Amino acid sequence: MSDITTLHDNVDASPRRKIAPSPYGRLTSRQTGDEWPLVFPFRDGYFNFSPNPPEWIIPILEDICKLDLLPQNWDSYGAVPIGPETALKAMILVINLLSPNDPTPLIVPTRNGGIQLEWHDGGIDLEVELVSPTRTDMLFEDDEREEEVESVGLGAIKEKLTILRERLK
Repeated sequence: MSDITTLHDNVDASPRRKIAPSPYGRLTSRQTGDEWPLVFPFRDGYFNFSPNPPEWIIPILEDICKLDLLPQNWDSYGAVPIGPETALKAMILVINLLSPNDPTPLIVPTRNGGIQLEWHDGGIDLEVELVSPTRTDMLFEDDEREEEVESVGLGAIKEKLTILRERLK
């Protein structure tokens, strides 16, 4: 499992470009053959992975980082930009939750500066909203039930994701 260091501030633009993620997820020094850590730019800094995450998860992490392009009022109704702490929490959640064969979640910004991970498949709607770096809410709906839980833990989310996995088999 990869560890993600906290957001590194005040990164010069040229080094960020030199070590930005490749389409294959890993960069290797041509001179030494050493693997460089995978780096994702975000706002004025970057997220650094060590060791590098699995390649299948990199497009999801890139989608999370693309949310840093949203300015203040991005929805014309006063929406708040996504903060780096919330993006970091979303990345950690994705790395800890997903397996290679899982359906890819939709990555949706919320107007209050949060990030929502959504799965709508197999007659199941699972929405996990990172409201803030300290609060995660969940909505689960299928043919039999609808559950909405505030301040949910990782175990409850894993349980609902397991139901989705089983339904898609």
